[in-house]
Amino acid sequence: MTQKEFIAEETARCIRCGYCLSNCPTYVVTGVEHSVARGRNYIAKSLLEETIEFSKDMKKSVFECLLCGACIEHCAPSVRTSDIMTAVRAKYIEDKGQPPLQKYLFNEILPYPERMTRLMKLVSMGKRTGISGLVQVLRVFGWFGKNIANMEGLLESFPKSFLRDIVPGMKIEKKEDAMKVGYFIGCGIDYAFPNVGSATINVLKKCGFDIHILENNCCGLPATGYGDFNAARKLARQNLSMMKELDCDVIITDCASCTSFLTDYPELFPEESEWREIAEELSKKIMDVTEFLHRHMPDKVKKLSAEKKVTYHDPCHLGRFLKIKEAPRALISDIEGVSFRELPESNWCCGGAGTYNISHYDLSMKILSRKMKNLESTGAETLVTACPGCMVQLSYGVRKSKLPVEVKHISEIIDDSIDE
Repeated sequence: MTQKEFIAEETARCIRCGYCLSNCPTYVVTGVEHSVARGRNYIAKSLLEETIEFSKDMKKSVFECLLCGACIEHCAPSVRTSDIMTAVRAKYIEDKGQPPLQKYLFNEILPYPERMTRLMKLVSMGKRTGISGLVQVLRVFGWFGKNIANMEGLLESFPKSFLRDIVPGMKIEKKEDAMKVGYFIGCGIDYAFPNVGSATINVLKKCGFDIHILENNCCGLPATGYGDFNAARKLARQNLSMMKELDCDVIITDCASCTSFLTDYPELFPEESEWREIAEELSKKIMDVTEFLHRHMPDKVKKLSAEKKVTYHDPCHLGRFLKIKEAPRALISDIEGVSFRELPESNWCCGGAGTYNISHYDLSMKILSRKMKNLESTGAETLVTACPGCMVQLSYGVRKSKLPVEVKHISEIIDDSIDE
């Protein structure tokens, strides 16, 4: 099925009932019809039928979608609006072209980890040394326009060393008789939160698994989110070839977005039967770290050094797309010393959505404000999640709202609770 056929078939199933209205984060903020699923689907249908042109307003509607999937969850016919939007974005690239720097990043940087690492080291140096204009000077993310100035403020600090720099010193011993676990390192974990990756590896070591650090590149989700399916397929083929050759029992990642997209690899190859077959076989081995530990973690005493009030935010890709909700809560609640508080609207998107908090900063902050009010109502001291993108956004929200809350990945709180 072509992208145009998919858009035509899927938008035809939207009955414009309005159940999406009260559950769409962007519509709740804007109150504008083209900011909700039924409005966006009508626009997509009209663009396909060429009854309207891809104007600035139409582009805004299509690219303002968070792709969070909340509308799908509350849609009787389960219209896949997020997939429609990425398909329309692909059509936009086809009709109007792609920003050259965006195309360069997706096709010439992300598929080559060494290039990406050099770029991120420059960004890291700029952040840590106070050269505030470095990212702007590099112009690598120039398609974000005026919002590029917000990029540096989102992260409070940048690590001096990335996770792949740290891994060689972690003394990961081979264990012949243990489950062979491949660890897929997401870009956000590698470059922004190496402490999270270290915690994940520590937990796997303490549990006695045979750990293999994958030589993967970006999963391809950022390219897909902007409609560049060709770039996403290039990245997927590289990762699939690597994962097939390694032949692990299970492949885990501590990035909910990576987990979700890796399991969706078969959808990238509707007309390439060989790659689709490989993707379908490997997708059976993909597991999020929360689900993996919930199923396979041996009996361990989990105890915090001091009691803490803890709450949990569901990443959209984990809770909504993968339906993994109970596993992280069970892992957290099982820790002695944790007083778990359920977060109101825990599955409501935080507004991070990859680079959404850069490209649509003002709208993203309004969505984040709702999350922070809910967080404050819990009285929690620690906010746990399972996605580095959410961690960036939530940490920024905590600092902006001046809340006395630490934001942690679930791997970190588990690592803190287990002795060797």
